Amino acid sequence: MKTYIRSIQLFQKFSLGISVLTMMILPFIIVFYPDSLSEQTTLRLYDFSHLAMFFVMIIRPLADIFTTSTKIRPLVILRKGVGVFSASIVVSFI
Repeated sequence: MKTYIRSIQLFQKFSLGISVLTMMILPFIIVFYPDSLSEQTTLRLYDFSHLAMFFVMIIRPLADIFTTSTKIRPLVILRKGVGVFSASIVVSFI
């Protein structure tokens, strides 16, 4: 269990780091090199954003429903990092 929580914390830091990099790089690419992003890439980024937001919205109710499960409750920690990742993609396109 200790390794499981440690890996969740590492993934939290990783997702926050990817979010910061996305906010630094993606707007630059969109403004100065708009032809380098195909429509397919843009759609995939939005898909990642929607899947991340789905995870953020579903994990709390699942943790509340399955209170006896020890594997779901620690995933609530990931809501912040994954939510920031989702928002960074959307904000980059604004």
